[in-house]
Amino acid sequence: MASDAFAAVRDKLVTVLGVEPDLVEPHTLLRSLPRSDSLHLVEVVVQLEQDLNIELTEDELVGVDRVQDLADLVGRACA
Repeated sequence: MASDAFAAVRDKLVTVLGVEPDLVEPHTLLRSLPRSDSLHLVEVVVQLEQDLNIELTEDELVGVDRVQDLADLVGRACA
């Protein structure tokens, strides 16, 4: 599921932010991506929640800095 979670997060970041897929690596800081601001990142999270039928709390999202952090959180929520 880890690779599925990463793929879901990468695809959603590519769609919402309009970035090239090769910019979205596990170690990439979310805030370093082009067009990445708090509103776009909230949109990414909301769309992931809707698409995957999961719920991510604000407490869980605190400390999510890198793409892999978000993918790990999504993977746990899907388990």
